[in-house]
Amino acid sequence: MGNERNGNQMSQHSGGPENGGHQQWGSSNGDQRHPGNQQGQGAGQQNPYGQQPGPYGNTGQQGQYPHQGGQPQAGQHPSGPHQGHPQGQQPGQPPYGQQPGQYSQHQQPGYGGQPPQGPGNSQPPQGPGNPYTQGGGGDGDGEKKSPVGLIIAIIAIVGVLLIGGLILILVLLFSGGDDDETDTTDDEVTEDEDAEEDEDAAGDTSDPASAVETYFTALADGDYDAATSLWESNPTNNAMSAEILADSLELAPIDDISVGEVLNEDDYSADVDVTLTVDGEQIELTAQLWQSFDSDEWEIQPNSVTERFSLPDATGELSPTLNGEEVNGSVDVFAGLVYELGFNIEAYTFDSIEDGLVQADGSDVFLSSSDMALSDDALEEWRELILSEIEECMSSEDLEAGCGLDIPEEIDGTELIDGTVERSMPTSTEEELNNLTPRFDYQQPHLVEPDYFSGSIDVYVDGVEDGQEGRFELWGDSTRIGTPIVNFTQEELEIIWE
Repeated sequence: MGNERNGNQMSQHSGGPENGGHQQWGSSNGDQRHPGNQQGQGAGQQNPYGQQPGPYGNTGQQGQYPHQGGQPQAGQHPSGPHQGHPQGQQPGQPPYGQQPGQYSQHQQPGYGGQPPQGPGNSQPPQGPGNPYTQGGGGDGDGEKKSPVGLIIAIIAIVGVLLIGGLILILVLLFSGGDDDETDTTDDEVTEDEDAEEDEDAAGDTSDPASAVETYFTALADGDYDAATSLWESNPTNNAMSAEILADSLELAPIDDISVGEVLNEDDYSADVDVTLTVDGEQIELTAQLWQSFDSDEWEIQPNSVTERFSLPDATGELSPTLNGEEVNGSVDVFAGLVYELGFNIEAYTFDSIEDGLVQADGSDVFLSSSDMALSDDALEEWRELILSEIEECMSSEDLEAGCGLDIPEEIDGTELIDGTVERSMPTSTEEELNNLTPRFDYQQPHLVEPDYFSGSIDVYVDGVEDGQEGRFELWGDSTRIGTPIVNFTQEELEIIWE
């Protein structure tokens, strides 16, 4: 790249150019009787409890319930001071659990009820000495008060509370159920309304022609989601978005949609002709449709209503753009619309596209890096920058002039005198500079240099050789302008000379 340097030569010259239980309550009824068999008891039948008990001190049986483990069972009265017995066990009284003729422990009478009747069971003796009869001798306190009233009152209160609570729960349940049913009904109505609104918004897709009309109407309205929801699938290289669609419609709106004849229709597919009028231009398309396997609706094959633009890959600092959005390589776009193609660096454009605009009208769009170009303004700025620096370099009389034109202080033993350099440009070089053509580095396309130019100039300088001063003409590196490279990622452009 650039001009080849071969060193300098000189000759003496005379002149020169220019990002989660129940406690069961036993009956406390004072009238409770011991289990026994009153029916059928007579002469010859021995009282299973032994001799009739008498007043206190009787060593006979006391007609007690059998107990297990020395503890009274639920519903039975234990011996105690309130039953007319002195505290502790009476002399001769057998301990609990050793009474003859008792009924089985597993036949315990129910609360306040009679014990089982039958052999081995008899009623306990009645009399004043029996502490378990209603009027017995007792301890002189009189008849024992019955807590039946208290029990009944407690049961009544509990029953009222339970019934009240149950009623409250039922009221809440039924009223809550009504609310839930009402809420559910309201929700169902709302969902149905929303579904109808969505269906209205989506349009009719019950037949091929209606589906095409619905699709392009959504497209013309700029409704990206509604339009693309009618696609059977997404395109492979979908580069489209709601923003890109909006920009295209701003560049060139869809003025009219004309749905034509339905072709090649069978149970599952059909083709539909459609003509779009976009900014006055008519674009004819043939949309291909398939009927959905999940419903009776028709869906559009996106490849039939999109087109592919082949664009250069993003390289280095440079990326192609579609309506201002960066893309990379080939992209699929909505057919029929107009797009602006360009680059992320404003100075670049595609020289084969007028004004950077292209319509997806069925024509092939294939662009490569060779189609890149500087915009007119950028090209002019690039040229002026190069020419102005070369002019400054050419006007210098110093050995170090820049632009690749620096001269060493000595050549072949001849000392050159600074400040005596005269540089001039032949007509052929002037013509080359006036027609500079930019060339892009394919690895770093943001760097731009001239395509080709020789850059040859004429150079004269004074020097001293063998003690004698003279005027010398130079050849070689110092007589060819270097290669100017401009980096277009910079805000203020500068030249790198090579």
